[in-house]
Amino acid sequence: MPNICLTFGTSAKPEEVMRAVNTIDGLNSWWTSDTSGDTSKGGKIEFRFGVHGPDMHVIQNDPDHVIWEIVAAHEEWVGTKVGFKVIPDEKQTHLMFKHAEWREETPFMHHCTMKW
Repeated sequence: MPNICLTFGTSAKPEEVMRAVNTIDGLNSWWTSDTSGDTSKGGKIEFRFGVHGPDMHVIQNDPDHVIWEIVAAHEEWVGTKVGFKVIPDEKQTHLMFKHAEWREETPFMHHCTMKW
């Protein structure tokens, strides 16, 4: 199964980076400003871009690693998983991003690679 994998480096502290990907306020600050739900394990997060947007089920929520399963969205996204892992080192904080378990590599997958 194909995956989208990206890594970002930042001078932000690991806790700040995790807040950006693991709290409703943090998620509202960078992807869409219309995010609601529960970011705890077992919770559901709803992202809205106008009327539509993906719904994610939180399957892992650790201090340095979050994984969501997409349960409602564009049909190619349903069943895929989105994950964020924070890895600090002495110079910066790395955010490893993965949008995993695509059924196949498609033009839409390539489009999404540039939208994250």
